[in-house]
Amino acid sequence: MSSLLRKAIVIAVPLLWQAGGGGAALAGNNLAGLARDARALEAEIKMAGKPKTYFVVDARDSKVLIKAAGLTLKVIPITRMTSWGDSAAIEPRTLIRKSSLIEPKRPTIKPEAAKKPADGEESSTSDQAAYDLDVLEVKDMPARFQLELDQGLRIAVRSEPDGILSWLRESVYYTAWYLARPLPTVWNRAFGKRYTALYLRVVAQDARALYWAFADGSELLIISP
Repeated sequence: MSSLLRKAIVIAVPLLWQAGGGGAALAGNNLAGLARDARALEAEIKMAGKPKTYFVVDARDSKVLIKAAGLTLKVIPITRMTSWGDSAAIEPRTLIRKSSLIEPKRPTIKPEAAKKPADGEESSTSDQAAYDLDVLEVKDMPARFQLELDQGLRIAVRSEPDGILSWLRESVYYTAWYLARPLPTVWNRAFGKRYTALYLRVVAQDARALYWAFADGSELLIISP
């Protein structure tokens, strides 16, 4: 038997084993996973080439990644995730708007004219600053909000309950959210539109960080299990 024939047999035997019995399912799962990862990588390369942050919802590991230029800036664990409607294609989605029950507002700042130092008096740092800027921080962001993205994607971001009353309120909201999903699903399908809804629950601090980081035109990628 020639060496070439022996090499062919060594390569063919594992492939034939995978093609039959349980090996076929294993090979199919591996191929599907590789194809999914390849599509996700291709989509992320497009987003990473733009000069702005983007987001990856990785349902495989239950986490949200805030990234820029391919680098992970923050990892946010998802404590609960529920999906409804059409499966999310692995392609970038653009944020159209974000909304919350109480929208944060930046204070109106009216600068006063800086006072000139008297003769022989040096101006201090506080004198040089005509006013103090009241910066809107992450802690001022809402912890419960909605994200509307193109291609019919809607995401409800909720904070993890921190008490019995909070738990009861969130249970009521989740039940109402879940029971209301069939209506927009049927409505969108009647007009030939896609509709995908996600419910994401994270800790309150992470929810506020997400709201703060999401800007108009931000892009998001969903990687399904």
